[in-house]
Amino acid sequence: MYCERVVFEDTWHRLAAESQVIWKSQGRARREVDEARSQHERAEKQQVHATATCLKQDSEIQRLTTQLSEHEELKQELASKDRDLSGKDVEIAELKCRLREFQDKSESLEIDLAAEKVCADTADDTRNVAMTTLNVVQDNSNEVQAMVANAILNSVELDETLAALTVSARSLGHQEG
Repeated sequence: MYCERVVFEDTWHRLAAESQVIWKSQGRARREVDEARSQHERAEKQQVHATATCLKQDSEIQRLTTQLSEHEELKQELASKDRDLSGKDVEIAELKCRLREFQDKSESLEIDLAAEKVCADTADDTRNVAMTTLNVVQDNSNEVQAMVANAILNSVELDETLAALTVSARSLGHQEG
């Protein structure tokens, strides 16, 4: 039995030593499992944080994309307004040119109008002179009519005088009188 006891004690010590090794291994394994769980929890927290960050970034990307789209629309609208403004500038330039032409024509018409007024004033003056002359002529005509009437009344004397002149002319050698 001694042998058995030695074998048993030996086995016992060996089992106790192995048990110690197993306990140490088990403790290490538990620490490793705890560490793995802790790392896993940290990884899950990091994944949750990363997912939240990605969602925020996706939201920010969506916002920036919308702003970029709005910016492009505004840029196109601005370009359209610039083209419209350039067209309006051309239209304004054409209107200014037409205004200058109109002003030049207006000035020319004013000059023509002034010349026409001068002509009208001259025509009025000429008409006044003609009216005065006509009045004088009419007065003279009345006098001439009176003279003709008087001459007609004195025509007998005129006939006698004319006959005497004709005779005198013929006697001087003028056959026709």
